[in-house]
Amino acid sequence: MAVCNFNDFEKKEIITELKKNNPQDSAYITLEVKNLIELRQHAGILFDKNFSCEIKIEWATAKLENEISVESLIALLEKKDILDLSIDDFNACSILKTVDGNNSISNIKWETPLTEAEKIELENHNLEWESDINGTQLLFNPGNVDSMIIEYNN
Repeated sequence: MAVCNFNDFEKKEIITELKKNNPQDSAYITLEVKNLIELRQHAGILFDKNFSCEIKIEWATAKLENEISVESLIALLEKKDILDLSIDDFNACSILKTVDGNNSISNIKWETPLTEAEKIELENHNLEWESDINGTQLLFNPGNVDSMIIEYNN
């Protein structure tokens, strides 16, 4: 296991160690990020009507995990510093832990329009809890990664 906060010495040392491994082996990265945005696509049934919506959650901090080949990790470390990393540099991050999130619901679409009575009754429901998640997209920008822990066979 290696902890990389991306000063030049640590980065070069880790790249040297990684190069001793089979390039096709897997490495596991744990990222500590701030200002993570999680976009969820939801679908459900309420009032016997199908609906879909988007939930946007803005997390203050999050811990993410990603599996990457040693070869791809070396290429990433050789071209980027920690301040340059964004979600685009990782293929499939999973959330391990989140802290302090605010959410909003948007893009609500109903199979058929709600009646006036249903619109009033809707105030007693939470569409996030009345639906299932159909897809999730994570977003974070360069400058949002606080630390990176790399686990690999050494």
